[in-house]
Amino acid sequence: MNSSKFPLLALAAMLLAAPAAAQTDQGPTGGAVSGIVPELNFFSVSDDTLMVLVEYRPAAEIRDDLGRALGEQAIAEQRVLRTKLLLAQAEARIKIKEAEISSLKVQEDLAKNEQNEFKKKEFEARKRQAEREKQMLERRRDLRNREIGVVEALRDYYKAKAKVHELEGELGARRDQRNAVAGQPVSVAVQQQFIRLEQDIQDFERKTLEAQVDEANKWKDVANKETELVKARKSLFDSQMKVQKGR
Repeated sequence: MNSSKFPLLALAAMLLAAPAAAQTDQGPTGGAVSGIVPELNFFSVSDDTLMVLVEYRPAAEIRDDLGRALGEQAIAEQRVLRTKLLLAQAEARIKIKEAEISSLKVQEDLAKNEQNEFKKKEFEARKRQAEREKQMLERRRDLRNREIGVVEALRDYYKAKAKVHELEGELGARRDQRNAVAGQPVSVAVQQQFIRLEQDIQDFERKTLEAQVDEANKWKDVANKETELVKARKSLFDSQMKVQKGR
């Protein structure tokens, strides 16, 4: 095929996508490089250009990051289950405390009917203390709900992070394929394959960028929920100190 019939944009893209090894007449192992004229000064696809918005990274590095994200996601899922168990325990303690308050109320009423002022005041004091303890248990229950929100947000963040690395891996694979095609002799088939890969690369780069935006938003959600959780813990600590001093 005459290269003059090759669309100029596609040819220019292939030249820019040509491996850095094509800058000389020898490849990285010393073998001859076929296809693109060796004396031209071609750019490597790993060079930073205005068209590259998702950085080039080694496939092994992307796989490692993906593995870590999936591992953290699994850990977060376990934390969700554990925190939900703690929430169930908190709710059970509230029910026990409610039963205790009801019992103290009955004994207070009996002492009142018996006109036993001493016992009446004793049961009143014990009931007030039990009600304060119930309030603390309710706040701890609310705290557990906040903790569940944090670990669920963390799980969702690592899920989004894993999605980024999955797409990044797909993008990297398409870039490698394009590099291989760019080093082949020019033909209609090569041209068509190159154009298809360029379209795939643009699609995966868009998807990767969208996934990165989602990842960033998920991290913001984690940070906001963690801030509210810490504030709630501090408030509960202060309240517990007041209850202890009231005993």
